[in-house]
Amino acid sequence: MCSSDLKPSISYLPKYALVKNALMYQIEKGQYKPGEQLPIERELAQMFDVSYVTMARALSELKDAGIIERRWGHGTFVREVKRSEEHTSELQSH
Repeated sequence: MCSSDLKPSISYLPKYALVKNALMYQIEKGQYKPGEQLPIERELAQMFDVSYVTMARALSELKDAGIIERRWGHGTFVREVKRSEEHTSELQSH
């Protein structure tokens, strides 16, 4: 993926938000499945043609949103949604 893939439909979004959205899209489409490890931050930064700091911010936002989890010394993984969380999010959407 290159930086041209990150062109937003809303051009005022910061790069970290574009990367975050692109990763969320990849996760939603099954490119990265629950429990699967993501590439290391520096590799992701190269894939998205952004700085390491930008990638770290995007991953931090995804962690805060509960999309991924970071395991010290092991890497970054797509978070598995627990059944109770699925039910809660269904209730909130109605």
